[in-house]
Amino acid sequence: MAPRLLAAVFAVVSAAALVAQSPPARPALDITRITGNLYRGTAGGLHNVFLVLFPTERVAYAVDFIADGAVSGSLQSLPGAWGDFDHNPMAGFIDSMKAVEALDFDVFAAGEGRLGTKADVTAMRQFFEDLRSAVAAGLSQGKSLAELQDTLMLEKYKGWAGYDQRRRLNIEAAYNNLRLYR
Repeated sequence: MAPRLLAAVFAVVSAAALVAQSPPARPALDITRITGNLYRGTAGGLHNVFLVLFPTERVAYAVDFIADGAVSGSLQSLPGAWGDFDHNPMAGFIDSMKAVEALDFDVFAAGEGRLGTKADVTAMRQFFEDLRSAVAAGLSQGKSLAELQDTLMLEKYKGWAGYDQRRRLNIEAAYNNLRLYR
């Protein structure tokens, strides 16, 4: 497990350096033998997708599009849904997560420092798909945002962190997002 954790630590240091576009501070660990594949650009309508895959360590590291800053404690947390999903189509998040799921890894390291598994990436994608489907169905029935927030309970995710605080926010973000990107 030590090489996997080392890879995750390296990914976090590297990501911070790339985002800031400055060299990382001198690492305290010898990371010279770890190699990774960097994926950066746009995917599925998302901008600035950032993922590092460490094939030998079987670690994938991604920033924000799978687990945002609101996801804490566990990767099974409702996302913050800020800016109606960062003003990107929900389909882009879903497609990007599917692309990550197709990669060969066991450990997922989230940009906010949480470790999980490929199953956690799948669970987040399923959340986005379920949220999008439920809100789209409500929109097609002519339901208002308030009606959707009062009736869509997303029961499957009731045990996720942030459910009580962010369920209504995620419904609102999906509602606005789907009206914009239909």
